[in-house]
Amino acid sequence: FGSSSGVLMEGPCISSLHVRTHKGTETKDFDISGAGDLNVQGAFTVTLEPPCPVYEMYFRTAQQEEAMDPTHWSLKGETHDGKEKVLIRQKETREMANGYRLPRFSKVGPFLVEQWRKDFDTSDSDLRLDTLPAAAAELLSFFTVSLKTLLKEGIDPTERLLECSIGSLPTLTQIIPSFNETVINSEKSLIDEDGVQSNLAFIISQYPGEWDNLAAKLRTSARELFLDFISRTSSADHVMEVRLWAAMRSQTVAKTVAGAIRYHEVLGMIPKVEGYQPRDFMKNFHSHAQVGQLIIAHQTFGKSDKDEGNEDNDQSLLQLLEMYREWPVYLAFDFDSKAARKPVSHLVEHAAVDKFKPIQLKKDFTLRYASALVRYSPSRNRQHGHKLSYQDLQVIELLPRRHPLLIGTPNFKSQGKAGNQLNALRFAGGHYIQMMDANMGASFSEACKVPFILKMFQPAQIDRRLVKFRILGFREFIFTEHHGAVGGIMASAESSFGTICQRFLAGLDVRMHYGHPDFIDAFWASNRGSLSKASPAINLSEDIFAGFNARMRGERSEHSDALAWEKGRETSFNTSSMFFYKVSTGNVGVMRSRDLKILCERLNIADNLSFYFASIGFYLNNWLIDMSIKVYLFVFVLLTLASKTLEDVGKLGSLLASEWIVSMGIIATLPRFAELILEYGCLEGFCRFFKSVLSILIAFTFINKSIASGVSTAMVTGEGNYIATGRPNANTHFSWRECYFVHCQTHYYPALNLLMWYLVYHSITYEHETSALPMFIIVFTAMMWLIAPMLFCPQPRFTRLQVDMREYWKFVVATPKESVRGRSLKGLLEDQLRVGYSDQRSTLYEMWLARALEHKRRSKTLQAGILVWNFVLLGLLVGLSQVGVFIGLWDFFVAFICHCVLIMVWEAFGRPEALMLFAFLSVFLVPYLFMPDMLLCDYLLALLILIQCLCVIKQAVLLVCRLYPATRPNMKWPEMPSKPDAEWRKKKNAANRTRRYDMLVEYFFINFMEYEIHLLCALFILILNLITQLLMVLLDWIGGLHSWFLLNRNLGLELGTCGKRRKYEPGHGQRSTRGASQQGGDAGGGGGGVLSIPPSATSSINS
Repeated sequence: FGSSSGVLMEGPCISSLHVRTHKGTETKDFDISGAGDLNVQGAFTVTLEPPCPVYEMYFRTAQQEEAMDPTHWSLKGETHDGKEKVLIRQKETREMANGYRLPRFSKVGPFLVEQWRKDFDTSDSDLRLDTLPAAAAELLSFFTVSLKTLLKEGIDPTERLLECSIGSLPTLTQIIPSFNETVINSEKSLIDEDGVQSNLAFIISQYPGEWDNLAAKLRTSARELFLDFISRTSSADHVMEVRLWAAMRSQTVAKTVAGAIRYHEVLGMIPKVEGYQPRDFMKNFHSHAQVGQLIIAHQTFGKSDKDEGNEDNDQSLLQLLEMYREWPVYLAFDFDSKAARKPVSHLVEHAAVDKFKPIQLKKDFTLRYASALVRYSPSRNRQHGHKLSYQDLQVIELLPRRHPLLIGTPNFKSQGKAGNQLNALRFAGGHYIQMMDANMGASFSEACKVPFILKMFQPAQIDRRLVKFRILGFREFIFTEHHGAVGGIMASAESSFGTICQRFLAGLDVRMHYGHPDFIDAFWASNRGSLSKASPAINLSEDIFAGFNARMRGERSEHSDALAWEKGRETSFNTSSMFFYKVSTGNVGVMRSRDLKILCERLNIADNLSFYFASIGFYLNNWLIDMSIKVYLFVFVLLTLASKTLEDVGKLGSLLASEWIVSMGIIATLPRFAELILEYGCLEGFCRFFKSVLSILIAFTFINKSIASGVSTAMVTGEGNYIATGRPNANTHFSWRECYFVHCQTHYYPALNLLMWYLVYHSITYEHETSALPMFIIVFTAMMWLIAPMLFCPQPRFTRLQVDMREYWKFVVATPKESVRGRSLKGLLEDQLRVGYSDQRSTLYEMWLARALEHKRRSKTLQAGILVWNFVLLGLLVGLSQVGVFIGLWDFFVAFICHCVLIMVWEAFGRPEALMLFAFLSVFLVPYLFMPDMLLCDYLLALLILIQCLCVIKQAVLLVCRLYPATRPNMKWPEMPSKPDAEWRKKKNAANRTRRYDMLVEYFFINFMEYEIHLLCALFILILNLITQLLMVLLDWIGGLHSWFLLNRNLGLELGTCGKRRKYEPGHGQRSTRGASQQGGDAGGGGGGVLSIPPSATSSINS
């Protein structure tokens, strides 16, 4: 019985060892004690006379210090029922063999921790979780419960963390791929305002208690620390402390790195790991670097600003490497000699000369591409106030490459994240790999379970030549859940998918890899297709192909509920919608992939049904639901035009004759509801679920349309482009103009289309005096597609409303002064138009003209298919219309002629905005002037037929022009050679053909009312935005209700009061709740924070 290292620990050593035996009914105590502490080297030996079964054994220390944990000691023995460790078990003797039977309770000797620790009553020292911040209580609760889950999943109960050695720990390499995400919040970004609050003030409002802790740590008041930082009068040390504090509570690379370091801290506290130091190992590194390493794979590090580099991010990365220089933290980056900054080129080239010195290099040798692995140089002693530089780095490994990291043409390059993962995989030395997104974190308690989780790949009881699975996933704790209403909505979605769905799919044995922080068998991945696939267009959702690869090779992907890593999700409404749009377009690439085809061919029908929902089922199901809404409404329009009433439909026994108030989609909420009850109890689970029903209903009505739009767009174009959504704070205000750019095609126009057909349906039933379904769900759905961005737009104010409306109005009505004819032949017209959101000069006219020109890049077959579809739709409208509609068509034709004349006048007078509005209104006013008694339904149908007829004529003419060589546009004419003269003439002819085609497209765009329709829709959206935003401003004016609901209660006024919103400052009436200050220390994950403490403890911290 000795210490883990064979030598007793120095300090308070063992003063007594007690062994209680049970022989019949007699109890004996053996007490080994001496004068004071026994500083004995070696081990105690206790000899018992047989038969003497051990009932209990424990030892005490002289000073009774709690710091001495029993797991520091080497305890060899057997187990009983997989729960308790046997310290000593009596060997069978002759007396036992002759009939002596051990009592049942004396077979094992349990190690009683409390008797070893303290010899007094500890009932008053019980930990009460309800006194802790919410996240701390939740993580501690999950930690204790998950220990039972570890035992159920096959973990050896005799293993103890602090008894592990170098050989018994699975080696792990953690990789954090990053492109240009925020590493540490800059001082400028924290001071910037959203119109009301600074970004730092918003973060403080989420964690007021932890800001008090930081102020106490820096020996200042919370308000003074805030005001000094905002006014830029803080010291450099305080600025860095505040930046790091904010970074640990935002979705940053620094938080992810700090969370990964938690596992290395666990390794560093294991005695046998920390004490192991081989001779040839690197100096200034912890010995546990042999069982764990962290690689930050940064794609743009060291590159110039013109090549997507960011010097601020580079400085922040250097700061992280310097902070964690004693830990095995490395930086892997892509080196390109033409794009790299000069100091980086100098560093890498010198390392290349030193590395390849034994090789006879050519004199003209230059290193063009390379993969570099660096760390902070241990020989650098940074002085206080010294700015970090690239020369502070030390090159560890350098792998020259023939090709760049991303292969392909500028518009068709390989997937960036997959290439970045492969770049880091070259340096991974662990048996297992954990790929972490750049918005993650971890708590110390969860990091303690990682060694046991990794052993699930190869449990001790199975053949060591076999691996149970190649990918192991686990739960995620969404730390942005309390970052406003949108953060809570996205956390619910992620919890449902990352926990409930993953657990269920693993049970069906069809779980894939979905880009979450799974553990992956590194040896298997490095020689069987890497961690993802990188083909452009097809592999936009690159991570799921690792799961496909494993399944195609007969391997498994498992899920564990015993571990939970921290993960951030979008907290802004627009970015949430764009994220789902991006992954849905990527899912169409999955549908087109060879991997899916091979898997479906190899699976039976039952497994195929399960695999459908593990891959494309969710996205395709949303698309089918979206299509069913259009079909449902259009069927009723056709039935009404065919003079079929609801009574006629009801006689057929069809359910279409009645209104559906409750949607079947409600069933999809039941798993989430059941999970909340199981994890939080009935009352809290019930409250958590129902208080979020309304916001989730509105948000996912909108987001599901994002998914359907992404699927339908990618199906038509065959392309899925990466969208850099960014991770803005929940308080970031988005303008009306931004909403139009993001949602016009995906939500606004489909909603207006639904409302138009709904108006047609009700106008026909009204004129014919027949009953009609109210279609509440369809109207609600369409309206949410239109106004949901305004409902979730933070910081509504009258001044902000005026700015948004003025900016949006300028964008809508402004038109360029010259047409296509007046533009120079410097390149393609699409490249000359101002269509970017970041360009304040962009206009509605140029935006939609550029999209009207996009068909030139598509195939002629697709254009012909669209023409056929529009012709069929025109035929349906004409075939089912009544005589009054065709009589009204003549009036619309006259209005169309007047419109064309006004457009000519508009062109002649330099395109004045007022004349365009008048030309636009003429189409709708002229028919009423000629036929004031025209029925509304006939008016709408005649207008629809005219617009559809013009659309068919335009598409037919443009298709003929593309088929005829003399008018066919050439999109590659700017790349054609200009010399000799013959080639120059060919280039000029191609440019002129393309220009004439563009002029024809612009003519149709203006004269065939395409631009006027976009103008009408934009004005209608302006009116809806104005009404909705005014209501939100009023709600925020009355007690700050909107900000209280959307962000947090600290940013609103007192309930029952009205007035002007004030800027938030720490200490001014903040209301700390269990949900408002919940992410400190372990709970905050990613480190840097401490648990919230009561105000009464502040003085003790200061002292």
